[in-house]
Amino acid sequence: MKHTIAFILAAALYCTPLLSLPAIAADTGTEPAFVHETPLMVIRFNQAHVDYPTPLYNTVSQALKIKPSAVFDIVSIAPRAHEAHNQSYYNRMASQNTHKVLATLHEIGLPASRISLTDAIDDVSASEVRIFVH
Repeated sequence: MKHTIAFILAAALYCTPLLSLPAIAADTGTEPAFVHETPLMVIRFNQAHVDYPTPLYNTVSQALKIKPSAVFDIVSIAPRAHEAHNQSYYNRMASQNTHKVLATLHEIGLPASRISLTDAIDDVSASEVRIFVH
């Protein structure tokens, strides 16, 4: 079922297959259950305005059609800073972007009880929000 959802959404503007999620485990000290899974959707905040609400709504709606009991793991990814003193800035930006995505999920009616939130640092060029479905 996860592969079906990923295939359906592979052409979505902000969706990419097989990312380097094992880096998350190195930063948090524990390996999340979904670390080896393909994200349902990846939203990259690599420009001033990222138009993600419609693709997010379509993605979540399709996932819920396929699996009405679906729960979503939201992973906030901050870029790894080259200089340690910059990491807090990257973390803050990733957190702000993730809160925008969470607000959108709540606006479209997804209850908080079906969402879990994790944050991590990875070797990415801009903050990302990775969404996994179970």
